[in-house]
This record gives sequence, structure tokens and C-alpha cells, in this order.
Amino acid sequence: MKKLIILVSLISYSSLFAGSPQWDKAHKAYRSQNWEKAIELFEKIQKEEREYATAQRYIGYNIYGRELDNWSKAIEHCIKAYQKDPDDEKVLEDLGRACLNRQEELE
Repeated sequence: MKKLIILVSLISYSSLFAGSPQWDKAHKAYRSQNWEKAIELFEKIQKEEREYATAQRYIGYNIYGRELDNWSKAIEHCIKAYQKDPDDEKVLEDLGRACLNRQEELE
């Protein structure tokens, strides 16, 4: 019985971190540093999906900001992530860092 409970717990726990097929495709392009393809695929994740805020963070801070040095676009996408999930600490962190980098860019 204990083994069954542990197995069910592990399956439930792993499903928390399993992405949708769309997320998996987008993340694969991201890991391959194919920025255009990653943006295109992350953009297909709908607002209703649980990965939406994270996808917008990836597009914003990680790709437009860090990789492409376009902090204005980074902020746009970080704001979308914030609008979807204002309580997510990573969203707030990325939005703040994008704003700071944009400010430095203007100085």
C-alpha cells in the first residue's frame, strides 16, 4: 500500500512540472538558442494555459532582454506575464530587472 501511495504521489508531483506539448516545443527551441522560433512557439501559448505567464517571461526578459538587448520589448512581455500572474515572484523580478536595464539604456 505504501508503494502505491508513493507512486501516485510521484506521478502527481511530476505532472506539476510537465509542460504542454506547445511548451515543450517552445522550450526546446529556446534551449537550442533559436530565438525567433522560440518566440513564435511561446507566443502560441494561450492566456488560459498555466504556462502563459512563464512563456511571456521567457520571451520578455530572457530572449528580448538578455539575448537580443531589446529592453522595450522585454518590458512589454513582462507586463503581459504580470497581468496574468501578479503574485508570481519570478514575474515581478523579471519585470523589475527589465525596467532597470531599460533605464540604464536611456542614461
